[in-house]
Amino acid sequence: MANVVRVIFNFESLQYDGTNGAYICETFLAGVPLVSDNGQVLIWATPEYNNGCNLNEYVIRTGEDDIWGRSVTPERYAAEFYEVPNL
Repeated sequence: MANVVRVIFNFESLQYDGTNGAYICETFLAGVPLVSDNGQVLIWATPEYNNGCNLNEYVIRTGEDDIWGRSVTPERYAAEFYEVPNL
């Protein structure tokens, strides 16, 4: 019988607080163009479409070179993600 091992994909998150939009685009999402940031909604450009998040939502990336990112509400983040310490 094979041993089944549980593995977890390495996601990283950062919460948009209304003041860190430039950092999210330039650093966290590997230099994607910032389209708009009014402190309530952040919008960034990807090669195929614009993406964004609302104030207090989390931006999730799959690694340091992830330019896509996806936004998750605080409620969904709390229900579906578990934070682990950096290794």
